Amino acid sequence: QESKKECILTLHSEELGEYKYLLKLTSTPVGIDKVLKFNSFLGGEDIQTFRFLHYKNNKNMSKETVYDVRIACENDEANGADDENDFCVQHKQLKVSNTESAAALAAANDDGDADGRDCFAVSIDVTYTPSNIGNVRNLLVIRSAQNNSTYQCALHGFCDPPKPKGPYQISVNKPNLQIPFTNPYRTNCKFVFNTDQSCFVLKKDSEVIKPKTNTMIDISFKMNVNDNQQKQTEIMGKLIIKSENDHEWVYYIRGIMA
Repeated sequence: QESKKECILTLHSEELGEYKYLLKLTSTPVGIDKVLKFNSFLGGEDIQTFRFLHYKNNKNMSKETVYDVRIACENDEANGADDENDFCVQHKQLKVSNTESAAALAAANDDGDADGRDCFAVSIDVTYTPSNIGNVRNLLVIRSAQNNSTYQCALHGFCDPPKPKGPYQISVNKPNLQIPFTNPYRTNCKFVFNTDQSCFVLKKDSEVIKPKTNTMIDISFKMNVNDNQQKQTEIMGKLIIKSENDHEWVYYIRGIMA
């Protein structure tokens, strides 16, 4: 904890006498242990792993130590915003056993970070699902009141525009196709669907999708009797999805005639 204290250090020697020193002790807030960099595109995700050393408390040995895990604003750790950022962890609490065997400790410390001390490495995965193009920064905070420890990791996310996907295959024999799509934004958004080939027919041309929610886009393969494309063995086309925010997703489709 951050604090300031004073105490007296006394050195005694039979030959030289006694010397007293005033010690001013200051502890500063915990700093950043590591920086994790995430790279993804709008509609994608990236997962990175943060590792820290858990020290066993021999004075007050319980079976496990509980760490609180949260995502905070980088420059305002006290307020934080777990529900309003692009980073997430699977669990809000992390329970670490204090009864690890010597063999388990040796295996956990293969990376050499623990230097043979009574501690071992603990891992936690952080997922980055960007909600907009550009860069974001947040802070991973892991804290336990049981052993009075705090670990902080800076999270830097870099998001590029959506990348094309596919090709998804559809054929005369299997004329129905479903393409999954997720609303990457934090709010409801209307998306408009189009194809650049008349033979790829959409069941719906638009939909309002809830934030971070998946939907399926249904496509049918229907050839016109008078269509010159019937002479081809395959037809390449695109499903184009546009959002209210002017972002565009492209899914390539391959139609097999046989």
